[in-house]
Amino acid sequence: MKQWLMDLAVETVTSPRLAAQKLLRLNPSTEILWTAFLLVVICNALVAGISMLLVPAPTGAAEPPAIVMLRPSVFLMLQSTIVAAMIATFTFSGNILGGQGRLRDVALMLIWMEGLRIPVQLLVLVLSFVSSQLVELVMLLSGGLALWILLTFLDEAHGYGSLFKSFITVFLGLIALAFLLSSVLSLFGLLPGLQEMQGPAADPFR
Repeated sequence: MKQWLMDLAVETVTSPRLAAQKLLRLNPSTEILWTAFLLVVICNALVAGISMLLVPAPTGAAEPPAIVMLRPSVFLMLQSTIVAAMIATFTFSGNILGGQGRLRDVALMLIWMEGLRIPVQLLVLVLSFVSSQLVELVMLLSGGLALWILLTFLDEAHGYGSLFKSFITVFLGLIALAFLLSSVLSLFGLLPGLQEMQGPAADPFR
């Protein structure tokens, strides 16, 4: 199983369409999907939390909201909400465009991608002690690669046969995601703190 996962991870990078087809053929049960979902969000939140503690913030950058730093459960809740919302919005925006993807299919794709984020975050954490330029390069390359993989995965999940439709799916999904997250953050009183953390010169896509 370990070797199979490693081979699938490599294939996801080198040939994402074939990797997507293999994932769809798995057709895991709902229980396995929930278990995988919880596992990847917990691991990602853990690595992100460790990074926030070990890596000092850039000079002039605002500190993260105290509620996020002092309550890991809040950080985990935000991570879970973001991933779940992405699954829902990318499924329904794709269905609006005529895609045939099921919620469980898109969930499997995004859960797998979240799992692949863990080693990337660990690499970034290690490189942060070596060179900030290397960190920026890795983040730039991994971001572009992740977008390509996401578009290909959604194309396979929805059966489009068109990466352009996948791009529109992501675009519509992110708009819906922004409204949803702003509502959730406002509900829990986190939105003002996150805005202060970003500052006026913050990258809106960070």
